[in-house]
Amino acid sequence: MWIPLCFFFVLLFTSFSNSSEAKKKNILIVFSYEYGMPAYNIVEQTIRSELNTDNSNIIYFNEQLDLSRFIGEKYKNTLKESFYLKYNHLKFDLIITIMKPAFDFIQSECKDLFPGVPIVYGLIDEGFDKPKKLPANTSGFAMNVSIDGTIKAAMKIQPDAQHMVIVSDKTQLGQLLEERAKQAIDTIPDQISVTSLSNFSMEKILIKVHNLSSDTIVLYLVMSEDGDGKPIISTDALKMISDVSNAPVYGLWDILLEHRMTGGCLSSFVSLGRNMAEKGKQILNGQIESPSLITIPNTHMFNWRQLQRWGIKEQNLPSGSRIKFKEMSVWDTYKKQILIVFLICISEAILIGFLLVQRRKTKLSEIKRSKTKKFRDNLIKTANVLILGFDTQGNVTLLNSAVEKLTGYLTSEFEGKNLFNILVPGKSDQAAGHLFNNFMNESLPKLSEYKIQTKDGRERIILWSNNAIKQNGKVEGTILIGIDITERKHAERLLKESEEKYRELIDNTSDISYRSSIDGYLIFLSKAVQRLTGYTVEEAIGSNIADMYLYPEERKKVMAILKKWGHISDYEVQFKHKDGSIWWASSNSQLFTDQNGNILGVEGTIRDITRRKIAEEELRKNEERLRLALEGTNTGFYEWYPVTNETYFSPTFFTMLGYEPDKFPHNYNTWADLLHPEDKLAAETVVKDFLQKRQSSFKHEFRIRSKKNGYHWILSRGAAMEWDEKGRIQRIIGTHSDITDSKLAEEMLRDREMRLRTMFDQTFQFMGLLSLKGNLLTVNRVALEFIKAKEADVIDKLFWETPWWTHSAKEQKKILQAIKKAALGEYISFETTHIDPSGNLHHIDTSLKPILGDDGRIIYLCAEGRDITDKKQGQKERVKLEKQLHQAQKMEAIGTLAGGIAHDFNNILGAIIGFSELALEDIKEGDPVRYSIDQVLQSAFRAKELVEQILLFSRQGKHKMKPVKITSLIKEVIKLLRSTLQKTIDVKENILIKKDMVLADPVKIHQILMNLCTNSAHAMGEKGGTLTVTLDQIDFDKKSLMEFSDLKSGSYLKLKVTDTGHGIPEKLIDKIFDPFFTTKPRGEGTGLGLAVVHGIVKDHKGNIKVYSEPGKGTAIHIFLPLLKADDPLAVKDDKPISGGTEHILLVDDEIPLIKFGKQTLQRLGYRVTAFSDSRIAWETFQKNPNFFDMVITDKTMPEITGLMLSEKIVNLCPEIPIILCTGFGDELSLKEAEKIGVKAMLHKPVIKKDLAETIRRVLDQTREKGV
Repeated sequence: MWIPLCFFFVLLFTSFSNSSEAKKKNILIVFSYEYGMPAYNIVEQTIRSELNTDNSNIIYFNEQLDLSRFIGEKYKNTLKESFYLKYNHLKFDLIITIMKPAFDFIQSECKDLFPGVPIVYGLIDEGFDKPKKLPANTSGFAMNVSIDGTIKAAMKIQPDAQHMVIVSDKTQLGQLLEERAKQAIDTIPDQISVTSLSNFSMEKILIKVHNLSSDTIVLYLVMSEDGDGKPIISTDALKMISDVSNAPVYGLWDILLEHRMTGGCLSSFVSLGRNMAEKGKQILNGQIESPSLITIPNTHMFNWRQLQRWGIKEQNLPSGSRIKFKEMSVWDTYKKQILIVFLICISEAILIGFLLVQRRKTKLSEIKRSKTKKFRDNLIKTANVLILGFDTQGNVTLLNSAVEKLTGYLTSEFEGKNLFNILVPGKSDQAAGHLFNNFMNESLPKLSEYKIQTKDGRERIILWSNNAIKQNGKVEGTILIGIDITERKHAERLLKESEEKYRELIDNTSDISYRSSIDGYLIFLSKAVQRLTGYTVEEAIGSNIADMYLYPEERKKVMAILKKWGHISDYEVQFKHKDGSIWWASSNSQLFTDQNGNILGVEGTIRDITRRKIAEEELRKNEERLRLALEGTNTGFYEWYPVTNETYFSPTFFTMLGYEPDKFPHNYNTWADLLHPEDKLAAETVVKDFLQKRQSSFKHEFRIRSKKNGYHWILSRGAAMEWDEKGRIQRIIGTHSDITDSKLAEEMLRDREMRLRTMFDQTFQFMGLLSLKGNLLTVNRVALEFIKAKEADVIDKLFWETPWWTHSAKEQKKILQAIKKAALGEYISFETTHIDPSGNLHHIDTSLKPILGDDGRIIYLCAEGRDITDKKQGQKERVKLEKQLHQAQKMEAIGTLAGGIAHDFNNILGAIIGFSELALEDIKEGDPVRYSIDQVLQSAFRAKELVEQILLFSRQGKHKMKPVKITSLIKEVIKLLRSTLQKTIDVKENILIKKDMVLADPVKIHQILMNLCTNSAHAMGEKGGTLTVTLDQIDFDKKSLMEFSDLKSGSYLKLKVTDTGHGIPEKLIDKIFDPFFTTKPRGEGTGLGLAVVHGIVKDHKGNIKVYSEPGKGTAIHIFLPLLKADDPLAVKDDKPISGGTEHILLVDDEIPLIKFGKQTLQRLGYRVTAFSDSRIAWETFQKNPNFFDMVITDKTMPEITGLMLSEKIVNLCPEIPIILCTGFGDELSLKEAEKIGVKAMLHKPVIKKDLAETIRRVLDQTREKGV
């Protein structure tokens, strides 16, 4: 029967154990930064304290992410891996995160690890780090940094304040808080000056706050560093500032109150922790909340000590303010203790008085009994102990004022009621009745403890004295005398808890803690005794500690020392284990006494030092072996005891210097006297520091005198082997090694290295030595000067990551590949480009050569570089000059061709255009012939433009330069293009500048735009695309002009025409500016368009560049010098053609031009005399020079040219105006004509409008001058 019963209890216990285990809750607390910040401590302690009040079965796991020192995805991935390793097997009931980085990490990196786990998070300020989105199962609490609340509180306390000083730092948080503070100050109606100290050092800040006027408010925000970037602890900074400040210091957080801050509208970390814990309790109890973020309201809190310091009255504080650190009076501090002592004394007095009254009742008369009764009643009423009387029914018959005071019930409230139902309302009627019966039957002890409940619900513990009232042997009632022992019981409970914690601490240490009687009998032992001795605590208690000593007489020595000094430290003694083995121990003991100083016994600790003693013995043996080994070498051995100056020198110590070993005393002075005078101070200082600083070893080199009066270099090594109880060195052993030969070798090697280094640094080439992995081992001065760096900046770095290469990823890749090849034994030579610190580009002839060791293997790489920038520049200039010469020769040939045909062709065109214009004047509107004449005229104009392009390209044309705003021309051209181009082409303009004035011929700029845009449209074809005209500004310096050597530094207008057409093959880009080169089908292009554009740009002192990629489109960049002044364009209005009545002499060797010119001038009203022979014209003019008002002559004529005729006429009649007509005009001819006195030049073919305007203008100017 008992077997099934036992099995049942086993199952029951197992079930209970499992259910108990299931109730455990796992909580993970994640901090954003390193643990140990005061705020972190407060929040965590509050959370744990609040959660533990309802549930003691909580297991906490803490993680500190340290995201302030370590940032980046790599670190986060490491954290993530660590979390998965730690917690993959755990299931958490709740996750608590402190600050937003921890919250973000759990949400983003660990959502798969903790699926569905509720999260409670805390934020320092809702405005700083509020999450953008609240995921499911999350509940948050945020403090509110109330800068405006603190400022308003300070203004209420200091209504006459005129100044405000803001103390902050230059960190992101500090600047954000300072900006918010200034915004809050701006809302204050009264004017108040604001000063920020964020840019000052801590010393200057302290000086400034010390010199503040009393009408100043100091607002402390945050300070983790001063204005010089020096780190500082924020609370230390606040203390220093508050101590020296001449005005109150206000702040933002409650944890700063204890660091001498006056106060403010403060955020509370305790409230944050309490709210998070309360939400955690709800979640652990199964309550599911929707995502939320609750802001915790701030509280006005102030430091009482600072209020006293600044004389601030509490009534001046904002309503509802809390005051901390308020100092209590003696009565307030010890009121409870005083009352307890007083109550006990009064209780004893009452008890004594009561007993005396009872004793004397039978002896006193009725009168005295009456007086005694009156006295008793008064005594009971006024006593400070509880006095209660009740009858056999439990009704109250006696009650003193102490009961009323403690319980809060009046005497009238007890009348006719049962005492236990009032004072013990928590007990059932049956339990209350049982308790009452115990009192009445006197079955309780004389003194017993029971709890009562006061009227306001508080529980008090009372020590009751039960005194039954009997009459004729029968209990008629009872009187209870009680003392309130609630505070004492609380103190006893705390003491018990403290003792339990102390016991737990002792039992968890590795040392034995013990107490024994003066005779050695053990009365207390920690659990470590079983591990060290084999005896359990129960076995060892009561035994004599001397029985555990290997030698029991050691106990007598220990007691002798204890009786003499009262304590003993680090006393080494051997003990016996239960199994008979021996172990070494170090004991620290002292005598303990009673309160009268009587010795009660011995207490202390015993530590196992067996391993250390074994190691010391092994060390002693090794020293002996070393000593014997050194005797056979050229190394001297010494042993020195600094306290006694006793020294041992091995024979070799002297023989290696040529001395006989027995000729010197064995002490410290022997060694010191042999030192070289120049080395003695340094050597003795090393020894002195070694002893004073209690170092473990030392090593030093010095010279020591030999027998032959020479000196040997000695390497001395020493190590401390023994110490006294205060840590002072007692024994030193060491060696002396003769290193004279190695010193000489080092000197020779240094000298050789110096010579090699001098050669290395003085070379004109860059030189460096690399390891096979590419680390720079050494580099010469020339290479360092190139990058303006020190050797320490580049040594040991990977060569491709040094400043010689970091300017270009392409060059870095090139040198990296070269190093790999050179490390395999290949000699590498190539050209690289480098940029010096001034921004100048250098071309470097770079080479890498493997260096072989004695065994033929590659051990280093030699890197060399030679600056060939000047050579490259010379080559580039030579190529450029050759291209320019070739272009000049080509242009000269084209110019010769153009000049040869221009004159004759323009004469032909002149006749065609002239007679066509005359014919149009004679034909009426609507006549079919008029259309044919129009077509002839338009063809002639196109031929005229073609000749002008040829002359322009050959530089024989002349531009009319004036200030031009390019934007207006662009808009005009784009407007024209949009109306003429096909709809599939999207024309866009992108004007990026306002100042677009250049000195140019507007006609030629218009021609450039039309030509480039037409070419782009043709490139896009019927498929269409996007044509974009962009206008921008670019500033060229010396570096950027390396690509545009024909430009000067300064500001340029950048005109860019881009298209999305088929692009230009790279092999054709250099040919597109050649005359007559075209890719268009035959008959669709002349091949002069881009050539003319090129000529116009060059004549405007600009440059043109083409960038194209087949299949993606083309971009043409034109650079024109910007004018410094923004002069407006001179716009001429069209005027009607005007004529005159003057007499004109017309000379041209072309008969058609003579006829056209004469008819045209006559139709304008002029009188005309025309000659086709310049000789006849000159003869006619000679005869009557005053007969003519103007001469118009062709430039190119047989016999007498136009220039010759003009010169003759001017010599004869200087006042007559002359107009010279030419088929083409070079600069030399134009200058010569002006020198002769020609008033104007007309380019053939001459248009009627141009001819009429020029004649009228010249005649009018001549008349105005009075000629």
